[in-house]
Amino acid sequence: MSTRAQNSGDPAIAESDRQEHEELRAGLLAELCPCGQLEIHVFEQIIHAAWILRLIPRLEARILQNEPNPGPLDGLGRYRQGVERSYYRALKEMRTLQTSRSKLERTQRSQSQSKLKLSGGMPTNFIQ
Repeated sequence: MSTRAQNSGDPAIAESDRQEHEELRAGLLAELCPCGQLEIHVFEQIIHAAWILRLIPRLEARILQNEPNPGPLDGLGRYRQGVERSYYRALKEMRTLQTSRSKLERTQRSQSQSKLKLSGGMPTNFIQ
């Protein structure tokens, strides 16, 4: 697993939010267990979208506190919808990648076991 998937040094994350971001990252990392560069890339997309989805309610609250006319909330709502689509699309892609990887691993295991049975328990590289 890459260092990037293990810990985030993202400069876009405010220092006060780093611990919360790391907890989100660690929880999703434990749950999703990305393997390989492609899954790690998709994992990063999931983290990014999940983090933004956590920040949007804070932004909405700030806007409501500071704006007599909360017009900016409309734009923020549309932004949230786009981020939600990105989040669920990345989750779907992660599941697809992991399902494909799992099927490939099962096939490879099955083929290895078949070769071992055919060889009578001897590794196939010893059979001539």
